[in-house]
Amino acid sequence: MSKAKPRCRYTFLRDMVVLNMQVNVFDKKTLQLMQRLWLSALVGLLIVTMPLARAMAAPPVVLVLGDSLVAGHGLPQGRAFPDILRQKLMRDGIDVTM
Repeated sequence: MSKAKPRCRYTFLRDMVVLNMQVNVFDKKTLQLMQRLWLSALVGLLIVTMPLARAMAAPPVVLVLGDSLVAGHGLPQGRAFPDILRQKLMRDGIDVTM
């Protein structure tokens, strides 16, 4: 392993001076391996989170249980409790599937 040569960089931000020092203490082969490991971890994380993002994008399903009054027997179409509930939720900007 060769002696590491530090690299310094100064950044001026309004009232502060930020000093960024970077020292490479690993050889080139180890750095390449670490880059591959980080890339693999990132790809694995994306593979795990993509189905979760799709599941969260789907509107929630609301199941209303009840008797004939809840089902709206004897009422005109669209006047049952689940229909009114869905209309009010949609009016408030909440998309649901009944």
